[in-house]
Amino acid sequence: MFGMAYLICNRNECYPLLGRDKEIKYFMCSMKEFLMSNCSQVLMYEGLPGYGKSQMLMEIEYLAQGEDHRTIAIALTKVSYHQSFYTIQILMANVLGLDTCKHYKERQTNLQNKIKPVLEEKFHCLLNGIFHVQFPISREVSKMNSLRKQKQLEALFMRILEQTVKEERIIFIIDEGQFVDSASWAFLEKLIQTVPIFIIMSLSPFMEPPCPAASAIMKNRNTTYVVLGAVQPKDIRNKVCLDLNVQGIPKELDLFLVEGSCGIPYYCEELLKNLDQHRVLVFQPMESEEKTNVTWHNLFKNFTKPTEELYPFALSDVERGEEVCNLASGVRLKNMSPPASLKEISLVQLDSMSLSHQMLVRCAAIIGLTFTTELLFEILPCWNMKMMINALATLVESNVFNCFRNSKELHLALKQNTASHEVNYRSLSLKPTAGTVHGEEEELRELESQVIECHIIRFCKPMMQKTAYELWLKDQKKTMHLKCARFLEENAHRCDHCRSRDFISYHHFTVDIRLNTLDMYTIQKIIRSRGFQTKEETTFLQAGLPKKTQLLSEDFSSEDIRDMILSFFDNTIAKMKMPQEDIIPLESCQCEEILEMVILPLAYHFLALGENNKALYYFLEITSAYLILGDNYMAYIYLNEGERLLKALKKEKSWSQTFESATFYSLKGQIHIEKTRHAYYVNQQVHETTPPGKKRLAQLHLQTTCFSLLWQIYNLNYFFHYKYYGQLAALMQVNTALETQDSFQIIQAYLEYSLYHQLTGHASLWFKYEIMAMEQVYNLPLKGEGIEIVAYVADRLSYNKFFMGHLDLAFDLGSRAHKIWSLLRNPHKHRQALCWLSQTLFLKDRPRQLIQVLGWLWDFSIAEEHIYSKAFFYFICLDIMLYSGFIYRPFEECLEFICQNEDNRILRFQSGILLGLYSCTALWYARLQEWDNFHNFFNRAKLLVPRRTPTALYYKGISRYMECQVLYLQKQIEEKRENAQDSGVELLKVRRNLFFPG
Repeated sequence: MFGMAYLICNRNECYPLLGRDKEIKYFMCSMKEFLMSNCSQVLMYEGLPGYGKSQMLMEIEYLAQGEDHRTIAIALTKVSYHQSFYTIQILMANVLGLDTCKHYKERQTNLQNKIKPVLEEKFHCLLNGIFHVQFPISREVSKMNSLRKQKQLEALFMRILEQTVKEERIIFIIDEGQFVDSASWAFLEKLIQTVPIFIIMSLSPFMEPPCPAASAIMKNRNTTYVVLGAVQPKDIRNKVCLDLNVQGIPKELDLFLVEGSCGIPYYCEELLKNLDQHRVLVFQPMESEEKTNVTWHNLFKNFTKPTEELYPFALSDVERGEEVCNLASGVRLKNMSPPASLKEISLVQLDSMSLSHQMLVRCAAIIGLTFTTELLFEILPCWNMKMMINALATLVESNVFNCFRNSKELHLALKQNTASHEVNYRSLSLKPTAGTVHGEEEELRELESQVIECHIIRFCKPMMQKTAYELWLKDQKKTMHLKCARFLEENAHRCDHCRSRDFISYHHFTVDIRLNTLDMYTIQKIIRSRGFQTKEETTFLQAGLPKKTQLLSEDFSSEDIRDMILSFFDNTIAKMKMPQEDIIPLESCQCEEILEMVILPLAYHFLALGENNKALYYFLEITSAYLILGDNYMAYIYLNEGERLLKALKKEKSWSQTFESATFYSLKGQIHIEKTRHAYYVNQQVHETTPPGKKRLAQLHLQTTCFSLLWQIYNLNYFFHYKYYGQLAALMQVNTALETQDSFQIIQAYLEYSLYHQLTGHASLWFKYEIMAMEQVYNLPLKGEGIEIVAYVADRLSYNKFFMGHLDLAFDLGSRAHKIWSLLRNPHKHRQALCWLSQTLFLKDRPRQLIQVLGWLWDFSIAEEHIYSKAFFYFICLDIMLYSGFIYRPFEECLEFICQNEDNRILRFQSGILLGLYSCTALWYARLQEWDNFHNFFNRAKLLVPRRTPTALYYKGISRYMECQVLYLQKQIEEKRENAQDSGVELLKVRRNLFFPG
């Protein structure tokens, strides 16, 4: 009878409690207080089912064991709640040692021996019903009513416990505490006031207000009440690796489980079981990363590994070798149906809602996991705005949805799951409160106001979205997806700040993607066909052709030209600051939010509709957008989506399909060499009469991008025929740009052609083409796109000068680029300018100005939640420590950042930044002669060396890496190691591959 009340599982010493350090600290503090003060302590953990409360109590039971105290752990069920005094009955049976007795006679004998000192024999029969024994019923007991019997029992148990705690400390551990009956709550309330005892309890949230005794315990000054939060993403990753007994999992699987589980351990387990049942998981031996050739697919083949805290618990069989988990070929985790167990939980929650709320949730599920209130209102049948806001507020309150003011708030919330926190019910009870009904109405009104302010809504649990989506019939889904697509396509372009252009230049002219027939492009086309043209457009079209250069005149020296160029940028900045000019935009770039809230969902709506051509168009736009935002991994993921569609559409032979295929390979090349897309600033005004035509312009823009990629790739190799092809590609870029008659394309081509000649040592040509680019800039109107092109030129010239070692000029140009981007409120370009400006100041040894710029960079990284900016900041901090002789941020802080963020997808696939961070850290340890730590980071850097990319950041990282090699070689020579020669050969090999690849 009593055995059923034990905790269900046994603690596994090889399976640690993951992600609950904070919760265990609450126990340790309460335990210390209990042992030192000799006062009762109560520790209550509240958490939803699946949060791992039982496993946590098992760990606590193990930690609570000691010579001077005794733990009694029980688990209750729903039946327990309906049996009066049941919880105390089970606890006292354990205290008296009756739980292990096999027969009632043994139980009765043991009980008689225990209670004889504290209870007269004539009252022993009081225990017959509660402990299932058969003491003779006495005359005195037979005359007692039920209330008096209960009081006698309570008095007996109190005396027994008072006697017991004199010999040893008692710790009660109760799982599923929401099922404690009211009589037991009342006894526990008296107990903690009378006897020094420690009660630890886990419980799910009360469905109804708790009884007065339970409420009194929660408000007791010695009660610590903790609301459990979800497990953090790193701990979910550790759990998966431990459950699967592997050394790593794919990044895609990691993201799927972290998002799908919401940090709930049970959800993670069920998702894993579901994947395993569908044979999605493939186990294979782990390959050495050093021996893996760098190819397109394994460049992004990234296994997320568990953190170091899990290493002592590794379960891998040494004989079998270390394994990693991979995904079966062709699997798309997004399309997986949720497990039946999790679907049932969502269905129960849906059934508890009103019909109108169910309809809202189902409509929201069609849109996707994250959506806007505008789109939801568009597809809700016959709803008014007030109804929708009221329903959303109720669903936010019941944890179906979360709401956010902007995408920045959303990203911040997704980075970390809600952590556990303490609730002080004693303090809350002292606050004046209005009536319950009035208080609930007031809270709902506050939520409605919050929903009105927020236009982004997200499902709290992805399982709810998937379950609600599957409730629609096939035809109904198609109709709803069509409604969503028609609404979204009106805004499926860049933000107003970027003048509503395509992410890929002139892309929409090449493919018929519109569902709505009369769109803005059609309207603009009609207007222009009738001869209307803006002043700015006319100026740009006239500026598109190269003018005769005046800066190349022999009357000007190089110093004069330098001063004229810097003066031009200064005048531009001064003009921008004049309020009457109205140049500075009112808001910053919103392209990232449009990408996530409009274009990404639109691509999937077209997939669901079977419109593969349109879906391909938007997946290529998405890839281009992520390249602009500097997220190579997401660009790779969505380019793969595009590749699947290209293969499905390969039978179609059309010009648009050929263009999309060429765009795909262009984007693939850009991801591979980590190229920043400057096509951001391309003039895309529609003018029907201006040659070349829009389709031809799209083709030319794509060609210039391809030629730019080609000369950079060829320039990596120093053999003669590669030099020849590189020069040809650079020249073709210029010729193609001239054919576009587009100012930006021509300027960009001139600057890249100049950089090409600087890299190849042709001094006579690079200066000429820089001046030609500046001559083009002089002809532009200083408004709109003209200002953006000016900012780009200052930025690009600064980068070119930094790359070639002209640091004074790099600083002069970079400081001006930083000011213009700041005024233009373009966070991505502003960040880039700050990064290279700080690097220039570091190399020029200007510490005061450097610290000022680093302060700006740090503030920017915090304000924008930008991981790359923060990584660059710490990179410079490490450089300062290594080469400048002072400390701006402690080494420990830099090290902590690296360890916490080395798996970040943006840093992981920007190889230059991680290579630099690892190499600098290894270099620090080498100088301290801490060779074990040195090898740890040196080996990590070594894996990134083969990813050769033509960026200044990569070369900066490789120089630090080679310095590490030199120091280690020096150590081996001093110690007369046999393998010193091998290390020397490896160093020369790295140098040869860097400068003379073949």
